[in-house]
Amino acid sequence: MTPSLAAEPPMVLMQLAQDAGPMGALSSFMPILLVVGIFYFMVIRPQNQAKDEHQKMLSSLKKGDEVVTDGGLIAAVVEVGDGFVRLEIAPAVIAKVALDAVRARRKAAGEAA
Repeated sequence: MTPSLAAEPPMVLMQLAQDAGPMGALSSFMPILLVVGIFYFMVIRPQNQAKDEHQKMLSSLKKGDEVVTDGGLIAAVVEVGDGFVRLEIAPAVIAKVALDAVRARRKAAGEAA
């Protein structure tokens, strides 16, 4: 009786790996490396760039800038502190907000996009 391939899968796999040569192992990892590369360029890299742009925007905030918070409030910057910002939401209404809660700076009407 001849042994079936299903009865000895580890032996068959070892023989196939030996028959494939040194490029066999590399070619089996190529699809994984390709997916990781695509994931990096389509997800991780753009996310890091957006995070860097947001940090740059936060560090350049100054008094008088109009900003939008994560909660959707549109307010004018009164003071920028270490880790916080004071925003004027309405005349004589000042709120202290975490700096990370500022989502974006609004463009003024005469400002270029």
